[in-house]
Amino acid sequence: DLVGAELTEASLRRADFRMSQLGAAKVGFVQAEEADFSDAVAEKALFEGAAAPRAQFARARLAESQFNGARLVGASFAKADLVGASFKDAAVEGVDFTGALMDVATDFTGAIGVDKVAAWPAGYSPPLG
Repeated sequence: DLVGAELTEASLRRADFRMSQLGAAKVGFVQAEEADFSDAVAEKALFEGAAAPRAQFARARLAESQFNGARLVGASFAKADLVGASFKDAAVEGVDFTGALMDVATDFTGAIGVDKVAAWPAGYSPPLG
């Protein structure tokens, strides 16, 4: 159980957090290349500034989490709950959002590579302007 854990600036490359409890954890500015957060429960977690290329967040519960300024190139958020999540100024090129839950509060303001996302959820209108 890592609820509220302070992991800021940790090296988490290829770490296995599948099915972990990470609610409100501070995971900012970590090195998390190819880390696996699949099926994790991480509502309101702070992933700000994280370097997480090719990380897996499939089916994770990430409502209201913050990925502001994170480098997520090639990551997967397939079927993740991203309601109210923030990706402000994040690098999202090649990210897979297939089947993810998003709403009008899911924020991509200033995100880089929004026009080169691998897949958006069906019916979701990406912010391309």
